Amino acid sequence: MKLAFVIPIVLAGFNLQASTIIASFNGELTSETIQRDVGDGAGFVDTTTGMFNFTRTGGTQVGVPNGTFFAFCIEPREFVSPGTNYTYDFNTLDQGTTNIGGMGFAKADLIRELFGRNYPVIGATIDAEQASALQIAIWEIVRENSSTLDVGTGNVRFRYPGDAGALTLAQTYLSALTGNGPKDNNLYALTNFGAQDMLVQVPAPEPVMLGTTGLGLIALALMLRRRYPAC
Repeated sequence: MKLAFVIPIVLAGFNLQASTIIASFNGELTSETIQRDVGDGAGFVDTTTGMFNFTRTGGTQVGVPNGTFFAFCIEPREFVSPGTNYTYDFNTLDQGTTNIGGMGFAKADLIRELFGRNYPVIGATIDAEQASALQIAIWEIVRENSSTLDVGTGNVRFRYPGDAGALTLAQTYLSALTGNGPKDNNLYALTNFGAQDMLVQVPAPEPVMLGTTGLGLIALALMLRRRYPAC
């Protein structure tokens, strides 16, 4: 009976994911303008592209993202307003873009490669053109229905960029995706039905945490060895 209580305590260190993040949207950093059509019948609409800035104000998710953190939009037909608090569910990346039922594993994997190749540390120094290009590329991946990722054709299209170089760079990023490039496996989705879903980066657990968990498992093994002599 004691064994049943020991195992959950030791393994608790493996599951740090809680359920919600409450955060206030501060604004969009390094933003550029463009017209975008994501194939939902709305046609071309004016929008901005860049990296988002939030400040966490609550929620049950343990640890990061915490304080001020950065994100990218993964749901182009939902919106957020500066100064407003949003309650997000903390989810795996494939579940992001809730207004289409989630992007799925294949698209999530392409986004992991997009960031693994071009922006492996979200929040590191980035200019407006790069931030805009990443955002355009995300929307292309998430909403394009064909097998070709092209910013000018298909059911997802872009035109009249405030910075023409951003659109060119987005296509360069997309054309380089092979499915075999470096991938950022620390990307997650903040989801909210009725508000823009966000992509965030959550670093892997610190080595000391893994070491502590490892020591716990060793201690468990020693306890079991004392209780149950080897045959």
